[in-house]
Amino acid sequence: MDLVSELKTHLPPICDILPDLKRKTASGEYGGPCPKCGGRDRFVVFKDGGFLCRKCKWRGDVIGFHKWHEKTDFKGLLLKNGFTYGHLEGQKKGKKDVGDGLPASEKDVGQHGPASENELATNVATSQKKVEQPQFSSRFESAASREPDTGHTEYLKKRGLEKMVPYLQDKGLIGFEKGHLLFSMCDRSGQVVGLQEIATDGSGKTFAKGSNASDGSMLIPGEDGPDVIVESVMDGISTLEAMECKSVIIFGSTLTAKLSDIPMDDPVLFFDNDDAGKKAMKEALKILNGARVVDWGLSSNGHKDINDLLVAGHQEVIGRMIETAKRVESDQKEGLQFVNVADLLLKEPPDPDQILKDTFDVGDKL
Repeated sequence: MDLVSELKTHLPPICDILPDLKRKTASGEYGGPCPKCGGRDRFVVFKDGGFLCRKCKWRGDVIGFHKWHEKTDFKGLLLKNGFTYGHLEGQKKGKKDVGDGLPASEKDVGQHGPASENELATNVATSQKKVEQPQFSSRFESAASREPDTGHTEYLKKRGLEKMVPYLQDKGLIGFEKGHLLFSMCDRSGQVVGLQEIATDGSGKTFAKGSNASDGSMLIPGEDGPDVIVESVMDGISTLEAMECKSVIIFGSTLTAKLSDIPMDDPVLFFDNDDAGKKAMKEALKILNGARVVDWGLSSNGHKDINDLLVAGHQEVIGRMIETAKRVESDQKEGLQFVNVADLLLKEPPDPDQILKDTFDVGDKL
């Protein structure tokens, strides 16, 4: 058993520390008020011991929680739980997890004998610097402290999102640099692993050098509603502009693999209305069995993504597409069946204005 796994067996479950958490699901998840921000019923502890607050976005594993709760670091947790460096003898050579997803060096596991306290502390700190990549954090914090200029405002206004700026600023989700909007991407432990830059002149978007887009995602918390999974930041913000929900941004149609690491209660796939988006939907369904899929047949011809719908004035259609999204289950023997999804992708979609006038239940008729 490696060092982290052994430490986890010594730490009491988060639910034992927080008596106000109540069991929520048969799979063993617990929920209740967040001990950090106080958000009511926004804190969830998952069956694997990980946790997430959907209000303040605090997340991590049981080691990360106890580091916060006991106001200590990884080394301190070891000592508080009766570990000595002698027990590290015999550990196999290789990288080990030192909590919060931070890889330890070979020296940490004492291949040639037990590491000293100073050696372990030094190597943990070195690993943290490598993973956290403080240039991303410091750059984003600096950009987030600035106010938008005319270029930023005009760009967001053209996309129907200028009213969302105060909300995004309050949540610390948007930064402003000359000529660019800046958004951070985090891994499951909450570490900033990259940045996306969006040019306000409309010339495009790019990842900052060194960004780990494969692991990074962006979660925009809402007070309630489903977890709407989208490809881009603009689509994620547009979703919240249209209805009450939580946006999960994966930063690209080819980056669905990370969805296995993002805790969600009610995932809804809302990828772009193109071949890449349809392919991404099928890949995502292999990971998220039982996720719901929106029906692009409810949109009018020519709209390729959520922001297109918002700019065209179809805010209500976005909400309707999410509300009537169809659940797709996998077949244990045959593999995923996409016949229901194919039925949803209509070749001649109806006019959205007509849909809004209809009095029947769209979900039932489809």
